[in-house]
Amino acid sequence: MPSEIELKLSLPVDAQQLFAELPLLQQYSDGVRQDSLLNCYFDTPDQQLNRHRVALRIRRIGERFIQTLKTRGSSQGGLHQRQEWEWDVAGEQLELDKLPAEALPQDIPLQQLGAAFNTDFQRTSWQLSYPYQGQTTQIELVLDQGQVIAAGRHDPISEIELELKQGETGALFDLAEKLADQVPLRVSRISKAEKGYRLHSPDRARPVPPLPESTAESDDPAVVGQLIERLQALLELFEFNADAQLLPQAQQCLQGLHRQLAEAQPSLGQLLLEQGKRLHSLLEVTYDWESCQQWLHSRDLGVCLLRLSRWLYQQSQG
Repeated sequence: MPSEIELKLSLPVDAQQLFAELPLLQQYSDGVRQDSLLNCYFDTPDQQLNRHRVALRIRRIGERFIQTLKTRGSSQGGLHQRQEWEWDVAGEQLELDKLPAEALPQDIPLQQLGAAFNTDFQRTSWQLSYPYQGQTTQIELVLDQGQVIAAGRHDPISEIELELKQGETGALFDLAEKLADQVPLRVSRISKAEKGYRLHSPDRARPVPPLPESTAESDDPAVVGQLIERLQALLELFEFNADAQLLPQAQQCLQGLHRQLAEAQPSLGQLLLEQGKRLHSLLEVTYDWESCQQWLHSRDLGVCLLRLSRWLYQQSQG
């Protein structure tokens, strides 16, 4: 049963060209490929697949149609790991006989599956041979530029995905930090499918995770993980709906993360302190969307969140 391990990063739309021209990409790849990807996602009228965190789509690349099923999997600090099945199909219609029963939620009425939304984008991809800890790691890096279309509304797609093909997962974070030093990148927890559901039915979007019940102990990976997930969700939701009330909650997460890591990880604690101060200064003055966006898309914030995610991954490896 195939699975994928990937790190997803959001990229400001106005930085796409800068990213595509980074010398680092040419240094570790033999070339670049571009494809136009047209995707239709399917669900029941009451979104039973979405409720079980299962995504089902048909992707068109040229004259080829690919049916894909992705399961819930796991996500930790922006690192996604999930099971995935793919089949070539004849056209734009689902071929239900190909869906493995063990991967689907029980009692899903397959005959009720219909088109829910579309994600259409241009994909630029590089196959990288990246050196890490004395070994060569194979990484597929893609830049996706386009839009999600649902219920007559649109949401831009501007993101980077680093997928591990061969080697150590730590190489994804190592490469991502090098990229983030040059272009503003921010760890992302939201998939294209989730963006589609968010547009289609905002009331059914994945909720913001709650604060940890206790933050008494410092350097606690479980607490840090919960705070990172909440912070990422708040920032992504703010970028989507510009609700200024989300920012004090994000500041609370930054403060909690600083308390957790300041003593055990001084350099990371300092980064968190600086980002907390930056956000605090934005909250002290009259709300200004442009200034908040500049902070949200700053390289300093991106590097801080990446290092947080990397620390969390390292803790999970013992």
